[in-house]
Amino acid sequence: MDKLHKRILQAIPVGSDRPRPRREIEQMLGLSKRSVEKAIERLIYRDGIPIVAIKQAGHNGYYLPRNEEERQEGLQAYKGQIRTSQRRVSKVESVDLVKFHQALKEGSLCSNRLTMTSG
Repeated sequence: MDKLHKRILQAIPVGSDRPRPRREIEQMLGLSKRSVEKAIERLIYRDGIPIVAIKQAGHNGYYLPRNEEERQEGLQAYKGQIRTSQRRVSKVESVDLVKFHQALKEGSLCSNRLTMTSG
């Protein structure tokens, strides 16, 4: 692990009591938002560091979970994003593109007419 990634890892606290916001890491280390995000991705994917995050107003930031409960707490926001993305994919895939473009051309968009029917 190089010096930059070690510094970022050292900036991430153990435990969910006091998670460290990304902006604070940026300021501490003089890095951009994207640099911090990319470094954290690398620490997770390449180095296998279990970095999670709490995303609640007034209590947000990265941390290293002490136990399974903290790990699951830190994964909730990511799991919610996955569910939202899956709903979006399903909805977009369910639209009959031929009907959509026809309705768009006619100026008569009505969402219930655009969903594909089975069969």
